[in-house]
This record gives sequence, C-alpha cells and structure tokens, in this order.
Amino acid sequence: MFEIRKASSEDIVAVRDFQKQLHGDWYESSHGDLEAGVSTGRVWVATEAGNVIGYQLCELFGSSHKNFPDSIFLSELFVAPDHRKKGVGSLLIEAALNEDWPKEYVYFSLTHDPAEPHLTNYYERFGFKECGKTAAGNIKMIRQR
Repeated sequence: MFEIRKASSEDIVAVRDFQKQLHGDWYESSHGDLEAGVSTGRVWVATEAGNVIGYQLCELFGSSHKNFPDSIFLSELFVAPDHRKKGVGSLLIEAALNEDWPKEYVYFSLTHDPAEPHLTNYYERFGFKECGKTAAGNIKMIRQR
C-alpha cells in the first residue's frame, strides 16, 4: 500500500532520483525549485515500502503572472509507470487541492501537453476546465477554489 504525505527535506534526494529515472538528467537541471517547494510545503510525495512512486509540486503565481495570475499552479505531477491507474495521481492532486492555501490565490491552474488529450478528461474529473493554450501550445486548464 502507498502513502501520500508532504515531502520533507529528507525526500529531496529520492525525488531527484525519481525524476532522473522518469526523465533523465535534463529534467533535474531544468526544474530547480524542488528544494524551495519542499521548504515551503508545496510538494507531496507518494511512497511505497519507503520508495518514491510519485510526487506533486505546486507553484504560487502572483498577480503579475502572464498566463495564470493569482493562482496555485499544479506544476509537476508524476507517477511511476507501474503505479499509474491505481489512484496515486488522484490522491496527490486531492492533497494539493485540499491544502489550506493563502486567500490571495483565487484558483488552481495547470497545463498539459496536447499530445496527451486524455489528460483533459482526467483533470476535468477534479473540476478543471480548459481555457485556451499557452504560447508553447500546451493546453491551459483552471479550477476555482
């Protein structure tokens, strides 16, 4: 059975190793905010038998953000391939959605690759609605708090 919990500083190395397993070395160098996310309580991990099998990282976007001002951005949601379709991702999302976020962030936001259209339906289950595309062509979705 797996456990969902807030990540601690002790989890950073395991999450970095998990990132490398899924994406290779390029991913670690392109996402340097894991430590900041852990220290501010914006990262959740899914573990099983002491191993990281998934994680969720959120970012807080202020009023000047171009695409999603005043939002809580579900930045990274990754689950190990052999643990997908078992509820791990859903529980990670629910943990983020149920967090007691500061009131100035009025909605949740996310983007996903249009090459994976099934993700639109997946996120709609959590109340997200499609609201356009980013300049890079990713699908934008939002949900009120």
